[in-house]
Amino acid sequence: MRARFFSSVIVPVALIFVVLSSYQGTRAQELPRALRDEIDRDVRDCTPGKDAPRRRFISRQDVNRDGVPDFILDYGGFQCGSLASHYCGPAGCATVVYASKKRNGYVKVFSETVRDRHATTVNGRPALVAGLPGSACGLAPFEPCRKTLTWDGARFVPGREAPQARAR
Repeated sequence: MRARFFSSVIVPVALIFVVLSSYQGTRAQELPRALRDEIDRDVRDCTPGKDAPRRRFISRQDVNRDGVPDFILDYGGFQCGSLASHYCGPAGCATVVYASKKRNGYVKVFSETVRDRHATTVNGRPALVAGLPGSACGLAPFEPCRKTLTWDGARFVPGREAPQARAR
């Protein structure tokens, strides 16, 4: 009974604090509840005591340009046990963005496997440019594909293709 309590409650709670400490300057209580819940689920999916969060797993950037820093989970910075590819593979790494909703907290607005991503503006609107698997552009999965996702006020929606979408 005691061992079960330890492995089902204590270990996940301890792992959450290890993950959260990978983002310097943020205490657990400062993270939005939805973000803490997502990290908790991910930690539970890992072999107890074997996950290895690294720096840059959690970052802050105002991606929706409302003046409030948003949260970005870059799973390239989270190794799940000995499974280096649990969240990453040839197509990239899982990336999740939680954007602020003025006075209503944060909401998940982006969750994709990406090779890279950066925030920008397109026609005066916030946008994310994401390096996606080629299949997202109708190409072979290993080919590069860039998509621009434009902020519609509630989420990032597909827009026009970024200029250098196809590498030749």
